[in-house]
Amino acid sequence: MVWVVPAQDFHWYLKEGASYRRQMPDDHGIFCSVHLCGLWLHWPALRDGHLSLVLETLQNGLRQTP
Repeated sequence: MVWVVPAQDFHWYLKEGASYRRQMPDDHGIFCSVHLCGLWLHWPALRDGHLSLVLETLQNGLRQTP
């Protein structure tokens, strides 16, 4: 995960073999980890300082964990 502060951009990379592939968020700007079940990050909310929505999104992800 890389937060590019000056550009207000966020990059999430997945390791695939010896290389990395950039993961894109869903239509709502949410990144969902494929390796850590329930780790969901609402990038627009984090970028804009809406920490309650960031936490709510994470909690929703954790509730989806089997």
